[in-house]
Amino acid sequence: MRIMGADLSITRTGLGLPDATTLAVVPPKQVTGDDRLEYLADHIGLAARTAGVELVVIEGLGGVYKGEAARTMPMVHGAVRLELKRHRIPYMLLSPSSLKKFATGNGAADKTAMALAALKRLGREYATNDECDADWLRVAGRFAYGLPEVTDTPGPSLAVDRVLRMPVEQVKALRWSIGKKEEIVWPVVGGRVPWPGLALRA
Repeated sequence: MRIMGADLSITRTGLGLPDATTLAVVPPKQVTGDDRLEYLADHIGLAARTAGVELVVIEGLGGVYKGEAARTMPMVHGAVRLELKRHRIPYMLLSPSSLKKFATGNGAADKTAMALAALKRLGREYATNDECDADWLRVAGRFAYGLPEVTDTPGPSLAVDRVLRMPVEQVKALRWSIGKKEEIVWPVVGGRVPWPGLALRA
């Protein structure tokens, strides 16, 4: 199953691609106003189609945005989600607190903690915080469907020693929202059902 993570922003969107590489989509300065929305939607949609993505895990809108972000973030989400729908690419939203809890064990973790968790557990460093979050979104999607994630840490056996293990309590953050205590709904994609019997592995 080919999953992509997307940490959306009007200035720099991080993408975690199915092959575990990441990139940042940055509109040029001369692209302004609603043209930035079109630029982001086009490039994110193209990345998803080129990579043969079957599901995009998007960091949801969380908390209270201030200033320009309060106006632009909902518009970015709308533009990108519409582009994905036009191309029939399924997506789901994962709240920032759920993602942080999954990655670090703390639903209020900052960007530094997310990066340190990625270095410790995945053996990866990223050019930007957006790419770090995007890769964690992709990894979260893989766990939700019971798929293995191979880390970049050295190990004698690719099959065993480098398969990512996450604490059960952190994986549970992908099933139940932290604040509302509601079940997080992951879609059935191509007949693959989320949370198979082996999903909550230690």
